Amino acid sequence: ETEGGSILIDPSTTTNVRIDGGVFTRNSAFYGIKMVSSASHLTIVRSRFEYNNGIDIIFVDQGSLSVEDSTFIGNRGDDIIYSTSSFGEINNCSFISNVVSRYATVAAIGGMVVSGSLFQGNSG
Repeated sequence: ETEGGSILIDPSTTTNVRIDGGVFTRNSAFYGIKMVSSASHLTIVRSRFEYNNGIDIIFVDQGSLSVEDSTFIGNRGDDIIYSTSSFGEINNCSFISNVVSRYATVAAIGGMVVSGSLFQGNSG
């Protein structure tokens, strides 16, 4: 559980990261979670992201991403999830009352599959 900070996934020491049951509330940072390694895969499951502020709540600059059974409520940023990776997958997630100022609640370059997810009351 975090309050007031962020996570950087370091490409020199990390190849695969799994966040299971994480709670991220009321953080203010450029990026809530940032991954910058093309050899890495980030998996987020059963996690909650609530009332965070930043450029992106989850930013995957390189590598791949999967988010499952997670909830994003009341977050503010350029985008909630932004991925420049070659592969991304979002399954059974809820995006409720988020505010974005740039592209979209979920923005992807290079491909993103979204299935079984709820988008309600988002704006921007």
